[in-house]
Amino acid sequence: MRGAMIRVEKSDELRVLAREPAGPGQRRVLLSFTGIGNQMGGMDVQEPEFFSAGNAFDNILFISDLKRSWGNAYDFAAMCARLSPYLEGREIYALGNSMGGFLAILAAAHLPVAAVAAFVPQFSVAPHVVPEETRWQDYVRGIGEWRVPSLEGCFNATTRYHVFSGNSEEERIHSGRFPVQPNLFHAVPRWSGHTLAKKLKDRGVLRDVIAEAWEGSLTGPRLARMAGCRVEMLSGGPPAPGGRQALEG
Repeated sequence: MRGAMIRVEKSDELRVLAREPAGPGQRRVLLSFTGIGNQMGGMDVQEPEFFSAGNAFDNILFISDLKRSWGNAYDFAAMCARLSPYLEGREIYALGNSMGGFLAILAAAHLPVAAVAAFVPQFSVAPHVVPEETRWQDYVRGIGEWRVPSLEGCFNATTRYHVFSGNSEEERIHSGRFPVQPNLFHAVPRWSGHTLAKKLKDRGVLRDVIAEAWEGSLTGPRLARMAGCRVEMLSGGPPAPGGRQALEG
């Protein structure tokens, strides 16, 4: 049963909850960025995600962009700096789905994140960057200033990135824009759309996929076996003509 969490920060734009207080014995901390949530009864409901993924960590921080602004409604760098009591001297990991995946990748541009796991992240939702992206328009129209128009230039050379993209036409809008580099594992399971994380969870393998991403042991063939389907590697897979490799599950 989930116990009461500690409110680290709360404003109209941002909510940060911690499982435990910052403590000297904590060595590994997970940042779990929430997605846009669900609409229930006419209300937007945005709950912390990936609780079980935090079991392997000394602490977990749940970070919610309450305006669904993809980090544009607040000063993301300043927010990261304010979390220093929880993060300083600790090994940091970041995780998220959809908008949360976007923010998990963004976190590694401001913090010394060891590894990121991002499920179906957008490369951008800014109309001047991806005009073909028409989902989430109610939220996008509310973004008055594009502090973070895209993830262009946000990938460093030291963080281990694991990006899991969907295979639908809408998801391809984003997956084709991500860079190709040695420290980026970017995979596209054949049967996946925007509900990729849920499908992996329903198969009972989501926790293992995340755990192997943290360990740095996840490979394309291993993901194909766990997902039970063909997996296309856009980055981080075996060399192949055109820079892509299709792997059978």
